[in-house]
Amino acid sequence: MKEEKFYKKYQKIKNSRDFDVLIDFIENLENGYVSSSMLLDKIRAILLSETEHSLEEYDFDDILKIFELIIENDPTCIEVYIEKGYFYHAILDDDDRALEIIETGLKKVQKIKDELENAQKDILNYKSGNLDWYKDLFD
Repeated sequence: MKEEKFYKKYQKIKNSRDFDVLIDFIENLENGYVSSSMLLDKIRAILLSETEHSLEEYDFDDILKIFELIIENDPTCIEVYIEKGYFYHAILDDDDRALEIIETGLKKVQKIKDELENAQKDILNYKSGNLDWYKDLFD
């Protein structure tokens, strides 16, 4: 399968810890689909790279733009709030902004948790034969 081959190659590059190769690989995909986790990997690689793709080529604004792109396209990606919070704390030395970002992430987590609990409740009701909740949808 084409996708499996792609992800095996990606994992191999990622596990090699050759950050420049990883950045190049992701950048070459940017005309196509790049997942949120890949964009987060790109941010990590930029911050950890000590050669060609180091912060001489990318500045903090570039990294913040990638964070915003992830949030815009995948607002339920919880990991982005963790990474962005740590970025503000450890790199930009802005603990107040870091805490605001973490709080936003916590609100997203709560919303997702509520949705999961509702789905669980619906399935358990259905499984037990209690279809009253289903009838209420049509009243």
